[in-house]
Amino acid sequence: MGLKVSANSTVFQVWLSQVKRTPQRKGVIDLASGKDWTLSALQERVSQAATDFSMIKPGARIAFGGANDSEWLVRFLAIQMKGGIALALDPMLNFSQRLELAQQHEIHFLWEKEKVIALQKQREIKSSIAFEKLTSGSTGVPKRIPWSHTNLLKDGEQILSTMGIRPSDRQLGLIPLGHSYGMGSLVMPLILQGTCMALASAFVPTEIPDWIQKHQLTFFPTVPVVLQSLLETPSIQKLGSLRTIVSAGARLEPSVAASFYKKFGKKIHNFYGSTETGGIAYDRTGSATARGEAIGKPLKGVKIRFDCHNRIIVKSPAVARRSQFFKVADLGQWNHKGELVLMGRVRPMINVGGKKIDLAEIEGVLRSIHGIREVWVGVVEQKGREHLIAAVETDQSISWVMKGIASRLPDWKTPKKVLNLALFPRTSRGKVDGEKIREFFVL
Repeated sequence: MGLKVSANSTVFQVWLSQVKRTPQRKGVIDLASGKDWTLSALQERVSQAATDFSMIKPGARIAFGGANDSEWLVRFLAIQMKGGIALALDPMLNFSQRLELAQQHEIHFLWEKEKVIALQKQREIKSSIAFEKLTSGSTGVPKRIPWSHTNLLKDGEQILSTMGIRPSDRQLGLIPLGHSYGMGSLVMPLILQGTCMALASAFVPTEIPDWIQKHQLTFFPTVPVVLQSLLETPSIQKLGSLRTIVSAGARLEPSVAASFYKKFGKKIHNFYGSTETGGIAYDRTGSATARGEAIGKPLKGVKIRFDCHNRIIVKSPAVARRSQFFKVADLGQWNHKGELVLMGRVRPMINVGGKKIDLAEIEGVLRSIHGIREVWVGVVEQKGREHLIAAVETDQSISWVMKGIASRLPDWKTPKKVLNLALFPRTSRGKVDGEKIREFFVL
């Protein structure tokens, strides 16, 4: 690995040390323009940006959006240079949504393209917080999670040492940099050891092999829907120089992993983490991913245990809490190989007709029906009553699905309506977009 990080190091101090150590190393390739930037050239832009926005004081909280490109990194590092706290907004949000979110979370400044919009007065303070992550909102309203410099750097170190990302690797960066996955797997490797990122936010699957070949890319952290697209595009037959392919953000079907290996001769490695904890577990060999039995083993530096209900408890220096412990919303257990097996999520109970229903149970039953690739279960309210609804992604007919439900669930646990969607809508994190699916339902 690259630099050794002290307990009191800041993200910017580590970055600056790496720049001084390897100034001419290529750090970022903007795939849209084809332009690349050395570490020293990036730092020149960072210094200029920090100078241009002199109104930002230490401790200021600055929200910013933007696509996956060198400008995103420059903004993030300029905020670190000024001693500010960065909040990265989802790149899919428009200006009005970014402004509303910034105001909702009491942000001091909103950084928009070439200007910084002051939203409220700030006082200069010294803070250990470097970055604030927003949760995906899959289990409720998105929450702001403050990450210290130590949290970010430790998460990066644990990912580097477990996944074997090298300084000489070149990563294909299509996942949003501001999400926990992108920050730990792409941004931190660059800052800690100068690992190059080739960045793009908009793309079609057929561009990916060309980028891999042209820039000799070796490491690809991505999400299942992208892997499925590569698999189903007939014109794509080779992925060239790629050494490691990582899948996270959503459930990967084992059939996809198996078919991917058959077509490309490359294994997929499951990676599991959360906004609050950073990386948790990783399939080092790709074997657990191919079997579909487990996520993998804990990252170096991470410890996992379970409460009496099998809810996963994580201990790690990357956990964004003073205790370094966090109980995630997933249930799990160990298999005989010491690998983590996910058993569903902790979901709220709903009341339908005076009876309690566990949404996770319904989801699990639907997943057990042969031929169903993806599942979403939710609730809609009509005339003061809650109704259970579900959507599935499958090549089977709805009658086949309903027959499978009938053999597994009593009538009162059967969804009032089940839709078959050819392809589930997903968020920029690769997760199923439940709110968009809900719009399809008319009872």
